[in-house]
Amino acid sequence: MNSQFHTYRDVSDDADARQRASNTPLWRQAVLDRGFTPVGLLEKRLTHHAATTESNPPDAPLEAELLVDVPKHGYLAEVLSSADNTAFAYIERHGSVPLLCFRTITRDGLVVETVMQPLPEHRELLPSNHHRPQAGYYVQYVATSDPVTLWQTHRKHLAQLPADQQENLCQHDSL
Repeated sequence: MNSQFHTYRDVSDDADARQRASNTPLWRQAVLDRGFTPVGLLEKRLTHHAATTESNPPDAPLEAELLVDVPKHGYLAEVLSSADNTAFAYIERHGSVPLLCFRTITRDGLVVETVMQPLPEHRELLPSNHHRPQAGYYVQYVATSDPVTLWQTHRKHLAQLPADQQENLCQHDSL
């Protein structure tokens, strides 16, 4: 799966990627305790086009760190699947800051995403994904550091979808 701005690669078998994967054992355990199972590691890299169009001078030290780290290593996320295979959990790191996200995709391409909102000093790390219902993209940022609260919020987020969309979820069990 690639786009104009990002390339994606399954790096589950890459020993270096496993070593670089997010070290957030409490979040991981909380997600596992909710019945999630590991699926693999997903690497997202900026394309040349994205790297040249997003190369504004950094406004914060963390942005400067990302300008060095992201081209070299990409973004790396551990991906886990919910017990009922209706959602993925992404545990990733943006520079030195970990983020947790739950994502559900329907068969017709609708994306529902619930993202742990970073602390105020790391707001620049918010993904460029924006809530765009007219484009089939529903994102909600939640001010919590508790994976259980985030998962409950995602389930409520899904329950707000029209019934036909709730019955049209993709199987979330592989990269």
